[in-house]
Amino acid sequence: MIFSLTIGFEFTNFKPQPIFNLIQQTAPEVGGVITDEEMLKTFNMGWGFAVVVDKTDADEVITVCEKSGTEAEQIGKVTSSGKIVAHYKNKKLELR
Repeated sequence: MIFSLTIGFEFTNFKPQPIFNLIQQTAPEVGGVITDEEMLKTFNMGWGFAVVVDKTDADEVITVCEKSGTEAEQIGKVTSSGKIVAHYKNKKLELR
């Protein structure tokens, strides 16, 4: 397996399902606090599947998905930073 430390990803279109906000809000009631970073790392915030395609193909891939009855949207972009970054709650969170 080839792994590059220079490949990263930046999530720029981040809209988690409401259940994840509820989990985070109720954690203090059972004696814990879950940071935004931990929510993203642990729960993946509802993203079950992602397809990485060349940016020139993004619109066509989304159209094909939607024609087949699958909701699709662009959630971010590949970067050369080697970092995983999520824009969430008006913050830029580094996850790796």
